Amino acid sequence: MLLSEILNLDEKLRALRSTVAVVDRIHHFPQLLEFPVVATRGRYEAGSYVGLFRPKVPVRICISVHARYPDLTLLHEVGHMLDHMAFKPVKPGYGSEHAVEFDSLRKLWRTSKTVRLMERVAMSRRRVATAQDRRFLQYQLLPRELWARTYVQWICARAQDARVGELLKKSREEGSVFAGVSCSFYWEDEEFNDIIVAVEELFRDASLI
Repeated sequence: MLLSEILNLDEKLRALRSTVAVVDRIHHFPQLLEFPVVATRGRYEAGSYVGLFRPKVPVRICISVHARYPDLTLLHEVGHMLDHMAFKPVKPGYGSEHAVEFDSLRKLWRTSKTVRLMERVAMSRRRVATAQDRRFLQYQLLPRELWARTYVQWICARAQDARVGELLKKSREEGSVFAGVSCSFYWEDEEFNDIIVAVEELFRDASLI
């Protein structure tokens, strides 16, 4: 099943159809009922994924019209949907949190320079300005968030699409600064090479590529 067959895009988000088409060229999805991608006006969250666990179904993806990079936001939330629906956890939740299929990825995340820097900054009261910063970084270190960003970067790497590649480049270069310490939430290309191999294995084992 293709992503374009699953997502019902709000008319306000029709510009995202080109990114959906990019995903269609890269991998497919399990059989799912169509669900909406709705436009919001939220300024705090660029996007969100809502799904039920009993029954296990996707409900909606929300994308803010104020999102800086709405295409990357859509990919991020599609990553969450896959994590919820396509990979089998041993208990209710996201596959990235519990499923053995993610063991290789979880190890690569933990040992990557990108994640180790985020962990050091998140745990250092001296270097991080506020408790809010620490909570934000700790949230970004959750397996489901690491997976969603991994999915975005994997799609951009495989797409060979100049537009989405440029969006990722801009987002990665911006990064975030916490008390003078610059943290990127995406991996450098060289560091990401091993992660790509693990993602490809995950998708092959799930018969999605």
